[in-house]
Amino acid sequence: MKKNQMQKKINERQPLKWITTILLFASYTGLGMTEGLLPTTFLDLRDQLGVDTAKMSFAFTTRYAGIGLGGIAAGCLTNMKSVNKTLLVGAYMMVASVLVIVMPWLHNFALVMLLIGTTGILNGTTDTVHNVLMILTWGQQSGPYLQGLHLSYSVGAFITQAIAIPFLSTSIYSAHNNTESMFFDEMPLKNSTKLSNGNLMMNESNNANTFNGTANCPTYATIMTKSYIQFLYMIIGVYIGVMGLSYCILARFNRKNNYTPVNIAEDGNEATNQTNDKLPRYYKIKFLMLLGLIFFSFGSLQTTIGGLLIPFVVQCLQWTKPKGSLIRSAFLIAFPVSSLLSIPIFATKFISVTQLIVMNVTMILSSGIIFAIFVQKHFIVIWITMLISGIGQAGLFVPMLLWYKENIMSVTTGLIPSIQISTQCLGAVSVPLLTGYLIDKVQVMCFPYVIMTFSILISSLSCVTYGSARLYKKRCKQKNKNVTELIKVEITT
Repeated sequence: MKKNQMQKKINERQPLKWITTILLFASYTGLGMTEGLLPTTFLDLRDQLGVDTAKMSFAFTTRYAGIGLGGIAAGCLTNMKSVNKTLLVGAYMMVASVLVIVMPWLHNFALVMLLIGTTGILNGTTDTVHNVLMILTWGQQSGPYLQGLHLSYSVGAFITQAIAIPFLSTSIYSAHNNTESMFFDEMPLKNSTKLSNGNLMMNESNNANTFNGTANCPTYATIMTKSYIQFLYMIIGVYIGVMGLSYCILARFNRKNNYTPVNIAEDGNEATNQTNDKLPRYYKIKFLMLLGLIFFSFGSLQTTIGGLLIPFVVQCLQWTKPKGSLIRSAFLIAFPVSSLLSIPIFATKFISVTQLIVMNVTMILSSGIIFAIFVQKHFIVIWITMLISGIGQAGLFVPMLLWYKENIMSVTTGLIPSIQISTQCLGAVSVPLLTGYLIDKVQVMCFPYVIMTFSILISSLSCVTYGSARLYKKRCKQKNKNVTELIKVEITT
């Protein structure tokens, strides 16, 4: 009877689950669109503020720092049971939409940096809560939906680059015929004759011809077309605002129907949560620290490749800039492709979460080592290793999140995705700066060594985490066995 009532309750909530899921996909696409704004409009925003590239680059540090702080804040907010997570996302996205719309109209550098940092905090918070809401909505079945969520983020960043083209300023070269005074003086002419013994015989003579007068000479000027990035920011800001308003309406509707996503998650995961709650605090802290170190290395590796791969192949391997941009694009495209391929894997459960992590970590480790050793041997090495590394990195976030959910602690508090996002941003802010300094001041080949170092770190820390969890479970099993035997002895006596 109780089972039938539970099933009826779940069936009644099924439409709300799908409405929540679709809205999560749509709004997470908006977060991806916001993420793509700064790189896409970087030059136009720089020209509008009247600063150089070095000073404008501070915007990336400000944004990543804001996202990291937002991830930490989300971990605290989602831990409060009184906080309505749906309403939280809606309110934060509506505030972010206002900041995004206002930002390109400002001409004060400090004020724009403040808005970029604040927007980063809001996005970091909503990013974390999106992952939590998806898990709360689908429970043990959340794997493919989480992977689809991260795919929608990549799609959003691509959409921004596509729709931004008409709004960006472009260079126009104009030629003008100007009459200018010209004077050519005597110029020495050098003739060289190759002798039979291989030596060169040089003869020098003076050119007696001189010219003094005027001539028509074409001069070229570079003209920049007007930038309309304000309208691009407005389009994306309005979209984010509509998503935020939709969440507020959904929160009101859920409250009216007495529906919260956490109820369904708790129904399906009650046994798992009870098991995880028995984990001692020392072990929880240990595993969370290991998770932070893994994703610090993950963020360092991902951002270092994304930001410094082009300078490396141009300076060290003498590639052209278009060719360098092509290899970087291939690395970035590997992320949505990997997310798309992982969705059926999670849906069919053909591969376990642990096996998927092993596959991704192996791809990251092997590509990092091969890249460092053979990068100067053949250009195909870079293509293969960067594609494999991109696929491995793209498939690590969600499996690691689910593995921690199953083996360490529940994700309903948002602590795990909060640590993942904040430490990833910390690595993205610090390590690329150090790597850039090493490339300029020490040696260009420091780049592949940094890639190999963090690839090894990710693999080593993942092995330590898995080994520690297995060892703890083995000890608990042995302890329970001893307790059972002791009880049997007491009963017999």
